[in-house]
Amino acid sequence: MEHRWSHSSAKRMFWGVILLLLGVFFLLQNFHFIHTGSIGVHWPLFLILAGGAKLLWPDPDSSRGSGLWLLFIGVWCYVSTLQIAGLTFGTSWPILLIGVGVKAIWKQSRPVSSEDPRYQRNKHYEHE
Repeated sequence: MEHRWSHSSAKRMFWGVILLLLGVFFLLQNFHFIHTGSIGVHWPLFLILAGGAKLLWPDPDSSRGSGLWLLFIGVWCYVSTLQIAGLTFGTSWPILLIGVGVKAIWKQSRPVSSEDPRYQRNKHYEHE
């Protein structure tokens, strides 16, 4: 049986592999198996750049919200990594919770078009 990848499945697989490799990379760095120099400190800039690019040039099948989320995560990681204003990952995690809460509220408060899968699911439940 042949398996065909949809665009969204391939995209999720790509980002899953990227996150897996980044996790292994930073774990090896934390255990001092590899030395990364300034990349180990400035890595959040990649998230900030990716978020900015998604904001400026969003994919046709996604909103600018994903770019804003990447930008938020990147800034949070950069502030925590450089310990700006004394914030570390250990002390700034409530900011991440606030961001997740705002994202959840924002996502639910957006108007839903009839082509949106959420609209189709809700329409299905209304008729049962």
